[in-house]
Amino acid sequence: MGIAFFKKIIFDKEYLLFELLKLKKSLEIEFLNQSYKPKPKSVKFKFRSFLLTKNISFFFNSNNLELIELIECLLKRRFSKFKRKGVKIQIENINDNNENNIPEFFSNLVSFNTLLEKVDSNLIVQGSYSDNTFLSYSDLDLVIIGHLSKEVIKIKEAIEKELIKIDPLQHHGVFFINKNSYANYWQADLPIETLKKALYFSHKRKLEIVLDNVFSEKYSSYYFILSFINNYKNFPLKLDSGAFFAKYFVSQLLLLPALLLAFKGNYIYKRESFSLAKNLYSVEAWRTIEIASKIRSQWNQKEISNSYVETRKKIANKKVKEYNILKSVIELNDVELQGIHESYVLFLSETRGLIKEK
Repeated sequence: MGIAFFKKIIFDKEYLLFELLKLKKSLEIEFLNQSYKPKPKSVKFKFRSFLLTKNISFFFNSNNLELIELIECLLKRRFSKFKRKGVKIQIENINDNNENNIPEFFSNLVSFNTLLEKVDSNLIVQGSYSDNTFLSYSDLDLVIIGHLSKEVIKIKEAIEKELIKIDPLQHHGVFFINKNSYANYWQADLPIETLKKALYFSHKRKLEIVLDNVFSEKYSSYYFILSFINNYKNFPLKLDSGAFFAKYFVSQLLLLPALLLAFKGNYIYKRESFSLAKNLYSVEAWRTIEIASKIRSQWNQKEISNSYVETRKKIANKKVKEYNILKSVIELNDVELQGIHESYVLFLSETRGLIKEK
């Protein structure tokens, strides 16, 4: 939190918007993770929050729900420049995904949704399990749309225990969208085009969502991309890399094309982002994405050890003991994997150049 931070929040209103949205999301996540015994808010956190909101409540009030409401009021009043008219979205039920291809475990998730509906919340699935293109590799991308409550916390934790059983290598838990955010929706939560293709865990009902306004900002995509570049300056995978880490890294890498387009103001469905982003890169740099896609398509989840399920206690924990190596779940050879290093460095270089064009 240096001079650059002060300058940005004073002179760059889009950056201030991003920081407030990020602060609101962090408070929501902390509330949802209450049973994980979150650390007390630091003086630095309180001071930073005070600078962003100009409200002294952050020093004396530890009630996340009240602090979130405070930020929501600020977002409603101060950032009309970054709002565009929202949309009405009707999310179809899971039977519309072709009844013959519905995974067996969906029935359990319908039961969780029934519990969520009792507290005015809902469970949806987005990504490859919603558009019927899921592979052995695919994460199960679940989203709770609802209100922050103790009941939602308990149901979310129960779903995440089920998630580890379904996919022992699942690297993220259930996402959450606060219904209070409908008035001023942040697409970093979930792009509208992705929401449109989601499915609702009901056999009969559909779910209607009315987003009054949508925020347009680029910093959330920019910082995710920059963080990835700084964390993985060289291609980190080898054939003896752990399977959990390999899947986590490949998933993050394959998200970059969609984030790059979002940075440029084009929020698009992830699957459709590859053909558009490809035109922004050289052939050699794009080879990185092609190899990552090959790892994804070759992935054989049946080879994954059940020991992952037995040892993973919390889905949010990224320190996972490995029982499989990459070589045991894909057929990629050493030559193909070794050849990616130069392409990967070039891909990062070209990506850095594209986000500096702002």
